[in-house]
Amino acid sequence: MSKAQSTSLTGLIIFSTDKSGSASGGQIFNTRGGRGDDFYNVWVQQNGKFINGLDEGNVPINISLDIPGVYTFKMYGEPTFEFGYFGLNLFFNGNNTKPGISVFAPINTLPASPITSFSVNSNANTLPLAGLAESAVPGAGTLCFVDKSTMVTLTSYKWSSSNVENIDLVSPFSAHPSGSNDFTGEFTLTVTKIR
Repeated sequence: MSKAQSTSLTGLIIFSTDKSGSASGGQIFNTRGGRGDDFYNVWVQQNGKFINGLDEGNVPINISLDIPGVYTFKMYGEPTFEFGYFGLNLFFNGNNTKPGISVFAPINTLPASPITSFSVNSNANTLPLAGLAESAVPGAGTLCFVDKSTMVTLTSYKWSSSNVENIDLVSPFSAHPSGSNDFTGEFTLTVTKIR
């Protein structure tokens, strides 16, 4: 008898957008890593610890979401310039070409601000995990990903400019300080069983 496959978050990409959620191509951060990926990495923490390694070879993520509960993740990226809006596409169960959840929001510029408002992204021009190396893909158009009896719902998202937290933890391709303050972000997933 084979073991039931786990519901897992296997990739995420953050990308600059216009005010409708369409990818602008200006800035891209992803968890793809490895050869052939020239985009800056996004480094992900849970409970204060990096979960996707410290170097380019350990950037991919595979986070099990089988246990019901609330999961909050912090994100860090090396900035190049500020941009008005940033999208977030989440990929599940190894399908890194079609996002399961897609949102976008204005960049947060205020220290100690609450989670900014965000919008579901159903724009036809968003990005797969590989970024611009592949064709644009439509946003998921939903905050919920359903996998058999597991429902994953995104309940918060923000991406903040480098002057908000004034923290330097990462470089473009390693989780080591670069000498410049990082973009910082956060998102929360709520996992429930639906049958």
